[in-house]
Amino acid sequence: MPKLDMPKEFLEALLEVANARLNSTINGTFDEEKEHSNRDAGHAKLRNMLQQNPALANSVDTNYNHETTALHWGIYHPDTVKLLHEFGVDIHARNSHGATPLMHAARESLGATVLLVALGADINAEYKDIAKEKTTALSEAMKSRKQSTVSYLLSRPGIDVRGFAFPLLNQLVINDDAKNIKALVAVDNSLLNEHIYGRTALHQAAEFGKIHAVAALLELGIDTTIRKNGWEKKDNNGNVTSVIPPMTAKELAQATLADSQGSTSQQRMQAIRESIALIEAHEQKIHEEISNHVPVADLTNVIFGYYEHHPDSNSSPSNVSVIKRSASFTNEIREERTQPPTTRPRGRSV
Repeated sequence: MPKLDMPKEFLEALLEVANARLNSTINGTFDEEKEHSNRDAGHAKLRNMLQQNPALANSVDTNYNHETTALHWGIYHPDTVKLLHEFGVDIHARNSHGATPLMHAARESLGATVLLVALGADINAEYKDIAKEKTTALSEAMKSRKQSTVSYLLSRPGIDVRGFAFPLLNQLVINDDAKNIKALVAVDNSLLNEHIYGRTALHQAAEFGKIHAVAALLELGIDTTIRKNGWEKKDNNGNVTSVIPPMTAKELAQATLADSQGSTSQQRMQAIRESIALIEAHEQKIHEEISNHVPVADLTNVIFGYYEHHPDSNSSPSNVSVIKRSASFTNEIREERTQPPTTRPRGRSV
């Protein structure tokens, strides 16, 4: 079916509604009554044109480099979405890049997002962005720091939270969004200790001083002993100047502090210090709980859990002596074993 070019007057009416709030702010003072007046005027123009030609609901702005549909422009207010839907708009329409109206709504309006989902928009529809990476309404809401929209989408049954080049948990760490970090892990708790080259969400949170994220991750039980892969520092000629060893999140934060003296804001440095303190307090608390309440024999499963996350370790759970640095400990825990345990963690084969 050929695309219907969007008339200039129809686009102007859509933009009048979209910019109603902006155009109601004069000299820094917002006039709510003027906003409603501007929006009502824009909706009246849209309705009048749609009554004359209902096909305008699915018209496309071909002058715009994304070939944007009427609904893509209409997501700035739920009433515009309702009006276009009344005249048969395609809620699944995509622009020339493959983005759906829901993806645009997730960046701008919680109300429009909720309405589009209620009308049947696919919450897991995806396209490849300019970097050829998977993009969905949820990832768009996170990138735009729309906390309420993220919370809403995470509450939807069947929401897709895996397969993103940049893990969603890490994006929430950047936003320092503790509430949605917990909501995301509730959807899929396997994301908690997911890491890229050994770098977990906790590494990122501690390194950048995202205090609320650090606290949330620790509360959820993230493994503080996973070590970020080491790397080589090179000069402009490609010569190796130093070798950085693998680091835990706390060690990475400490190294960041040491390397950032004078080049990082005092506010961020203080946040990093507080992140380190949170990790140390967490490790100390768990260490004390283990020391005071857990019989040595019950550490077997904890130790096996360590090797699930550290398969390249030279030691083995079946060795006579095992040294464990866990997500919970600040000191080494040793257990002498002369025979295999009678029970093993689920899924473990020896």
